[in-house]
Amino acid sequence: MEENKLIYVDPNILVENENTNQLYCSEPENWSRIKEDIKLVGILEPLIVDPDNVIVSGNIRRRIAIELKMATVPVIYQKKSGIDAKLLSVSHAQQRIKTPSEILKEVKILEENYPVGKGSRTDLNPEIRKNQELRKNV
Repeated sequence: MEENKLIYVDPNILVENENTNQLYCSEPENWSRIKEDIKLVGILEPLIVDPDNVIVSGNIRRRIAIELKMATVPVIYQKKSGIDAKLLSVSHAQQRIKTPSEILKEVKILEENYPVGKGSRTDLNPEIRKNQELRKNV
C-alpha cells in the first residue's frame, strides 16, 4: 500500500466508515443516479481509505461497486488524520444530498468541534472568531 497514489483494489477488502453510516442514510435519494453513472463511466472519484482499509470517503461508491460486481475500485490510501473522525466524515460529505435530520447531526458535530458560545464577542477573542469562521465555511 502506497500513500497518496491511485491504486485499484477489490472493494470487498474495504471496511465501511461507521461514523458516516451513523450520520447519513445508507441509500441517499440520488442512489439510482449515482449507480447509473458508475455503470456507464465507472468510478471517477477515488475512494479515500486509511491504512487499515477503513473508508474515509466513499461508502456509497463501494456499495454500488459491490452491487455492480466490479472487481476493483480506484483508491487513494492516506495516513490516519488527527482530525476528529466524525468531523472528517462531515467534511468529506459536502456534496451529499442531505435530509434535515442529517444536517442537524452535522451541526451538532460542528458545534462540538468549533465552540463559539451564544453571545460571545468574537471581536475580542481571535480563537472564537476563528471557530466561528470555520463553522460557517464547513
